[in-house]
Amino acid sequence: MKPQFGKDDVEILSQEDLYKNYFRVEKVVFRHQRFAGGVSEPVTREVFMTRGAVSVLLYDPALDALVFVEQFRIGALASQRSPWQLEMVAGMLDKALPPAEIARREAMEEAGCRVEDLHFVGRFFTTPGCCNELFHVYAAKVDASGLAAHGGLPEEHEDIRIHVVPRQTAFDWLDAGHIENAMTVLALQWLRIHGTDW
Repeated sequence: MKPQFGKDDVEILSQEDLYKNYFRVEKVVFRHQRFAGGVSEPVTREVFMTRGAVSVLLYDPALDALVFVEQFRIGALASQRSPWQLEMVAGMLDKALPPAEIARREAMEEAGCRVEDLHFVGRFFTTPGCCNELFHVYAAKVDASGLAAHGGLPEEHEDIRIHVVPRQTAFDWLDAGHIENAMTVLALQWLRIHGTDW
């Protein structure tokens, strides 16, 4: 399906940084084309700006198991389950490296898994109504035998527990709501649909 509108159908009237540190919050005033015709009134929105991120679902075909990392997430304090979240390995985009290389690096840093071949799953906005974050999602086949119990880089304040989980157990956890990270949910649903022949 070809979209009716594109970037050229948005007029940015002003942009202003409201906050700038590890992340950035930008105030944007804009107008855009309307489906019924004409142009909108000026609209003001605050946008949470990130560099984007990369995540990779690690699958061991010999064990028919997935590798997850568990770590504390400040944004998940509202979770009814726990702010320690079960996730795929992931990392923020870096202008110096392509997304595939970041996926390989994060798999090694967070879980101790060496990745050779990556399968591209897709690119997805997490919450485009208020955030520009775009995730590049991959799947990779790895050898998960003999992984350490913990991973991560102390200088990045990472305290990671590594889980090697049978594929069916991962699907059971997904169905029971134990996995709340959106990109991990998406990747597991992709795996459930496409299987392991990739």
